[in-house]
Amino acid sequence: MKRVVQLCVMAWCLAACSGDGGGGTGGGAGTAGGSGTAGGAAGGAAGGAAGGTAGGAAGGTAGGAAGGTAGGSATGGGTSSTTVVLSGTVRNTLGIGLGNATVQVLDASPALSATTNGTGQYTLTVPAATDLFVRATAPSYKGTQVGLYATDAGTLNFALISVTIFNQVATALSLTENPDAGLLDVDFNAAMPLDGGFGASITLAHDRTFTISAQGMPRFADAGTAGVSGGELYFPNVSTGSTAVTVHPPAGSGYTCTVPRPALKRVDPGVFTFVQAECQ
Repeated sequence: MKRVVQLCVMAWCLAACSGDGGGGTGGGAGTAGGSGTAGGAAGGAAGGAAGGTAGGAAGGTAGGAAGGTAGGSATGGGTSSTTVVLSGTVRNTLGIGLGNATVQVLDASPALSATTNGTGQYTLTVPAATDLFVRATAPSYKGTQVGLYATDAGTLNFALISVTIFNQVATALSLTENPDAGLLDVDFNAAMPLDGGFGASITLAHDRTFTISAQGMPRFADAGTAGVSGGELYFPNVSTGSTAVTVHPPAGSGYTCTVPRPALKRVDPGVFTFVQAECQ
């Protein structure tokens, strides 16, 4: 029986929205019989306040926090195919579809890409049972990409964060973005809230990690929370290349976290890479 992988959403700026938001990063993938989660979203805030939520599907909140999902699909015991069809929507953080956005499979030969229609919808045929990275881009928004391993047709939605909102968050943190570096977001997702701070480490160089408080403010931190609405830990100015991601549950908690394939995550200049960690 086919299982569609539902990806969660990262939301910045829960309150004081003063315009169109933009969204963070794209989703992870599932293997046969498995599942993966990822996503990104953002809402505008005066003065650069930022707040984060993550969850299955997400809806807008007062102040412009957004919804967006990203996902692959997975099956167990289905008929094999050399290609699968991905379809979905590219939105901003207010949930408005972005027309003329580009969704592409990175490094595909021949090139594999699609342009969204007026409501942000697209359809794209990609290689099956292959580690892929799929990226969505639109003018005035930060590009977002997700690692994907799809074995059957599925849904892959994106919510993009505007450059304006990203710059507000960077200003709040006194963070100077390196145009030659990328950004990586680890989301800790769980079926129920888990106690303690969840940390992560990567093998590429980066600047100090930060998270978003429940009050919607960015702050430097070494760990995030885990629960049904997720909790992110952001790695800014990550050196480009491929990185392993290791998740560190609270010491002595007995919790475990897994990160779906691809095992190595791709980091590119000026683009969000979203990594979903499933914790229990």
